[in-house]
Amino acid sequence: MFAAEHFHHYIYDREVDVENDHKPLETIIQKPLQNASPRIHLMLLRLLRYKLNLKYVPGTKVCIADMLSRAHPSPATPSEDTLDEEMELRIHSLVS
Repeated sequence: MFAAEHFHHYIYDREVDVENDHKPLETIIQKPLQNASPRIHLMLLRLLRYKLNLKYVPGTKVCIADMLSRAHPSPATPSEDTLDEEMELRIHSLVS
């Protein structure tokens, strides 16, 4: 919901494919409004203005999210600094 509202100018009135690693989200978003809990009901109402196609992808297959969630800070040596900078550039280029 946060991402959809954040990128509103880009995705409004367009069909958007959303890959996520939360399998139950597919059924939650397809739930009829009258059967949803109040919290889910509000979320679904906010997402109604977007044309989202949710697709489940296991977390290990979502490269950027998986790489960022598994990154652990470690003491850097001079050679690791250049590797970190290269990795950061790659991540920023993939995201953009």
